[in-house]
Amino acid sequence: MAVLVIGVGNLQRGDDGAGLLVAQALSAKHLPSVTVEESSGEIASIVELLQTAPDVIIVDAMRSGKPAGTALWIDPLSAASDATTTISSTHGFGVAQAIELLKALGKLPKRIRILGIEGQYFALGAPVSPKVREGVAKAARMIVRSLRPKDRS
Repeated sequence: MAVLVIGVGNLQRGDDGAGLLVAQALSAKHLPSVTVEESSGEIASIVELLQTAPDVIIVDAMRSGKPAGTALWIDPLSAASDATTTISSTHGFGVAQAIELLKALGKLPKRIRILGIEGQYFALGAPVSPKVREGVAKAARMIVRSLRPKDRS
C-alpha cells in the first residue's frame, strides 16, 4: 500500500516550517512506496491531497504547551472534532477542518495519521528554532520507523 506524507507549513514563519522540513528530509531519502507532498495548509489543498492515497501521514507544527521540538502522533479523528486541540493553529483553517469535512462526506482515506511538532516561534521572518530542527529530525525518524513492516514472529 502506498503512503502519502503531507508536510504542512510556512518556512517564512519560523517554526511553522517544521512540516515542510520533514517532507524535504523524507523526499531526500527516496523511500519506496512513499509519495511526499508539501502544502501551505490551505484547506482546499489539504482536502484534495487527502483524497489521493489510502494511507496518509500529515506532519504539521502545533501549539499544545509541550516543550518546543516535541514530536508526537495525534489521533486525527479526535483532534479534528475537539475544538481545544490545535493541530494546525498557525494556518487558521486547514488540517483539522479538512479532516472534519472529509469525515462528514465519508471520503477520508482508509488510514490517516498526524504527526505534530511543537513550535515556539511563529513570527514572520523568524528562523526555525534549534529545538524544532531537532524535532524535525526526530519526526522524520518516527515516520520511517512507522513504515517498516512489523515483526510477525
